[in-house]
Amino acid sequence: MANIAIKNIVQIQGSNNLQIKYIGDALADLQHQLNQQQQKLGLSASATPPAPPAIAAVTVVASNGVADLAITDNNSIFRPIEYFAEYSTDPSFPVAKTHIVPMGGARNIRIPVFLGATPVYFRAYSQYSDGPASQAVNFGGATPTGVATGGAGPALGVGQLAGTATATGQGRGDDLVRDDSGVPAVL
Repeated sequence: MANIAIKNIVQIQGSNNLQIKYIGDALADLQHQLNQQQQKLGLSASATPPAPPAIAAVTVVASNGVADLAITDNNSIFRPIEYFAEYSTDPSFPVAKTHIVPMGGARNIRIPVFLGATPVYFRAYSQYSDGPASQAVNFGGATPTGVATGGAGPALGVGQLAGTATATGQGRGDDLVRDDSGVPAVL
């Protein structure tokens, strides 16, 4: 993540004027504290942070209408990472047939999917709140493997995206604001 930089901090701290030097020291301390906070929160004040590295794997076992999904992620990560699972009856994960399950910081979840013998496809990825999602990883590898979840229930309904996402595989989305009025949102 990009660190906050205070322009001319070295010159200010090197000033012969003691009061200006104290201001420089205070600015350097503030810079250090802000950089620590943005790292802890997974944010960046000066740039969009990069997507986290792709997770290593996603595994799914299912029975009686419940899918147990587990993510393996051995990457170096920051505490505020969030994980997302997606499932669909279409291996290309189109918006209308894909459901997004926010998992927070957990890497395991049980998802009720009562679709009997209908193949259900799963994938997962990670994201920091201030940046783009990692590359999605399918259960089964490059070509998703369908899972029969068992159990009886209705057909999968129309999916909806999360946050400001404009496509599946984006988690909360890439943009801070989704607003179609042309007027900036007030936060």
